[in-house]
Amino acid sequence: MRIFSFILCQLVCIFTAAIAAEEKPAGIPPKLAGLLADQSKDGKSVITLEQRAYFDGLNDHLKTLLIKAVDAEIITRADHLGSILALGLRPQKMEVFLQDNCVLCHTDPEVQKPESLFSLSQVSSNSPAHHLNLRDLVDDVHFRRGLSCAGCHGGDPASDKLEHSFVKEWPGPGRDKDRGWVLSFCARCHSDPAFMNKFNPALPTDQLAKYKESPHGKLLLETKDPRAPDCLSCHGVHGIRSAKNPLSTVYPKRVHETCGVCHANAERMAGFKLPDGSPLPTDQLAKYRTSVHGRALLERGDLGAPACNNCHGNHAAMPVGLSSVSQS
Repeated sequence: MRIFSFILCQLVCIFTAAIAAEEKPAGIPPKLAGLLADQSKDGKSVITLEQRAYFDGLNDHLKTLLIKAVDAEIITRADHLGSILALGLRPQKMEVFLQDNCVLCHTDPEVQKPESLFSLSQVSSNSPAHHLNLRDLVDDVHFRRGLSCAGCHGGDPASDKLEHSFVKEWPGPGRDKDRGWVLSFCARCHSDPAFMNKFNPALPTDQLAKYKESPHGKLLLETKDPRAPDCLSCHGVHGIRSAKNPLSTVYPKRVHETCGVCHANAERMAGFKLPDGSPLPTDQLAKYRTSVHGRALLERGDLGAPACNNCHGNHAAMPVGLSSVSQS
């Protein structure tokens, strides 16, 4: 019995050593070394001292993943490598990043068009809809839990072929004309209690049902009004953050701005009326900022002060009546 245990122990040690040898890079291969040493036309190193220091501090596993990406020619330029190192991600998040070839490809400025490029540059108001700051992408609540491009778009993020293979639910041409599909698309996960329990058991899964009964939902689903908000209108697309994150569009101190994108826009709100037939006002945002609630939240930072959604609701946003205010 002792001999069997000894032999088993030796086999385990040999197997472990073999894995470690495969994972541990034996120095820096020429391709990667060339990118790290590359210089611009003015003779300056493309990889900054901070980026090189971050690379040197990576563990062997992450360096191996980088080597594989360079050898597979998914990373071929020093500036592309530099943008990845500049993120300074923690090991767990960098591992997710380096194993997702969709993200790696869409951060390459030589391969991608501006409308499909994720970069470190700031996004201006007139930038293409899909042009996003790379830091926003890696801070996205989905990415942080390992769900990236393929989760919505389909395809195999581990494949070196970098082919596009959209999921069956992804709509074809004309999807911007009727955005009702966005609701069911997001609901594939967010209306599934068993699935969502794996990620955030406290997150409600009845948002779609509530939205369908709200004025926003009826406007979008029944009248197909393109002005009606869908999930992406409030939460964003690639840079979705937790409501507890100050940078989130639904963080308490930013809710009024998010609602104000539509409700403070007179042109967008033209034609909408109150129950008495009068035009729906568009001065709510300005009034809120000077109100006792607005000053408490925005000036004093009191996160317990009411914002728009505290009275109107979130996904089941409804007009507020006097009785509902008095009972809230």
